[in-house]
Amino acid sequence: MKITLIVFGKLKTPGLREACDVYNKKLSHYCEFQEVELKPTEVTEKSQAASLKIKTDEAKRLEEKIAKVCSPRAKIVLLDERGKSLPSEGWAKKIESYQDSSVPELVFCIGGSLGFLDELRTKADWCVNLGPQTTSHELARVILSEQLYRAMSILSGHPYHNI
Repeated sequence: MKITLIVFGKLKTPGLREACDVYNKKLSHYCEFQEVELKPTEVTEKSQAASLKIKTDEAKRLEEKIAKVCSPRAKIVLLDERGKSLPSEGWAKKIESYQDSSVPELVFCIGGSLGFLDELRTKADWCVNLGPQTTSHELARVILSEQLYRAMSILSGHPYHNI
């Protein structure tokens, strides 16, 4: 199985790029992995209309990027505050169910600062959140990388999860 991570924005906070790279390298021992960064749309106005325009623009660019770099049979996973929170074993079981169904690729997406367009949520195969607390997009990216590595290590029987 291939895992693709598509995110809006770059990792700019010192140390977070390095942390992400550590988990992405470990994850690549279990699956093919790629990371794609998209430029977020700048939020210049805080009106509902402006927010909808930005979300629509980002949704279009995300869908275009998915179509360009991912398998047509890929399953789309959005990191979203409205998604379901799962324990690590739940992540592993969910990924395993996709593997058992011969899904060739999982595409995990972290949206821009305004989140995802509702229509994109309904198209997604899975929406997940990282818990009830709010974290920065950068930190969420590191946590996601670690959680994906943890899930794959659980599936392979590696003792990482037990420490």
